[in-house]
Amino acid sequence: MKIILSRKGFDSSNGGVPSPILPGGRLISLPIPSRQDKRLLGSLSLPRIDLAKVASDLTNGNINARTSIHLDPDLNPGIVARSCGWRPAFGQSKAAQRHLENQGVGLGDLFLFYGWFRQVEIINGTFRFARNAPDLHVIYGWLQVGEAWYISEARAQLLAKHPALAGHPHLASREKYSDPSHNLNTLYVGADHLLLDGQRKLHKWGAGVFEKLADCRTLTKTGMTRRFWRLPKWMMPRGSRRPLSYHKSSGAWTLCDDHAVLRSACIGQEFVLDCDHYPEALAWAYKMIANEHKR
Repeated sequence: MKIILSRKGFDSSNGGVPSPILPGGRLISLPIPSRQDKRLLGSLSLPRIDLAKVASDLTNGNINARTSIHLDPDLNPGIVARSCGWRPAFGQSKAAQRHLENQGVGLGDLFLFYGWFRQVEIINGTFRFARNAPDLHVIYGWLQVGEAWYISEARAQLLAKHPALAGHPHLASREKYSDPSHNLNTLYVGADHLLLDGQRKLHKWGAGVFEKLADCRTLTKTGMTRRFWRLPKWMMPRGSRRPLSYHKSSGAWTLCDDHAVLRSACIGQEFVLDCDHYPEALAWAYKMIANEHKR
């Protein structure tokens, strides 16, 4: 089994600002703007949250209800109206998908989605970033692969089995993902249940979102920029164990008394950890998701 740390949501190039941590710790991963997609930010809704207003306030109106967005990964069943039979799903293509293929990612593997977040406050009804609040990389969702489809070859079969996924951007945007020679357009559909090490079964879906900020899902080390991650000590590469992909350089890692610090790579969206080399990762991921399940 493999665990993939997958960077998604607003960033410096797409959106230009962090996603918000609302008062009380609620995480809202804002989907990136995309002129090639048809879904509008104003079509999304969450209980007691006007997502379009949040985004507009934080971007000075540059992103608003009329902005087209790329809703991917699509993990939250309540964020838009769903057809019967909808399943959580995540699409990937081009160089990022080639990297997943080269790493052998497939059925049963677990994506942990993380993004750039910062605490916001509400002043006179307007959302704004809290002064001196740190920029953080935070894990906000997960998806265990139940099915993997190469869309350029099997689009019709996928839609026949899961017609409710027709609106997913990697299926709906045919011009963007129609050339099989270079884009490797692939859709990963969430498993029915999360299953780790063949026996730990929990949650209705093998995919979902974490509602609130928590220390165990905050990657960034306190007092450092968001790229410096505090990770479990066992994740430190040693001997013949293959390190987290894109992080082979020994200079990226620092061993501390009770943890490791990683200077995470700027390049790449998908960082893959092989649990055959790091069996401790299964308990780490299980605890992270099980704690959310108990909320």
